[in-house]
Amino acid sequence: MILYVEYSREIEKELLNVMRKFPRFSEVVFYNFAAKFANYIKNESFNYDANTLEDILINSSVESIEDFILNLDVYNESLQYNFMLNKSVHINKAGEMKNFYNDLKIYGRLGVDEFQKVVANDDFKLIWQITKDQIEICKDCQFRYICPDKRIPFKDNISDKYYKHKINCKFNPYENSWKV
Repeated sequence: MILYVEYSREIEKELLNVMRKFPRFSEVVFYNFAAKFANYIKNESFNYDANTLEDILINSSVESIEDFILNLDVYNESLQYNFMLNKSVHINKAGEMKNFYNDLKIYGRLGVDEFQKVVANDDFKLIWQITKDQIEICKDCQFRYICPDKRIPFKDNISDKYYKHKINCKFNPYENSWKV
């Protein structure tokens, strides 16, 4: 499980203890990290990014073939789930639990709603189950089961057969080429 947190020295130390206590957190990504923080903790599970959370979660895309994840577990998960969205929960500063960063729907609030009940909700889990086989263009891509695409799929109409993405992918499966 990956935890995204705005960088601060205080929380950095606390997260070391959290990760020891809850080993399911495999990685922490600190966003809004500036190079001026020279005394940051060097830990293999900590990644530091100068970008905003929105840039990391929404605007990032697969840039080249090196971005693909060649892993049997990822491949198998991708056959049934969207492995980048599966089992992900976004909790903002207000404690609102959502599927993703800019989701308009709030499924619950920390301290008010029980976390396990929120993530067990079928409506909440729906986005986890949207495979690349159900998304226009992705369904035709030879890399769909190893692609770490963070774009959020949507449908214009409930009756649409396939989901779409608002942002185009840099790889064109029909021409087998990368956009520069």
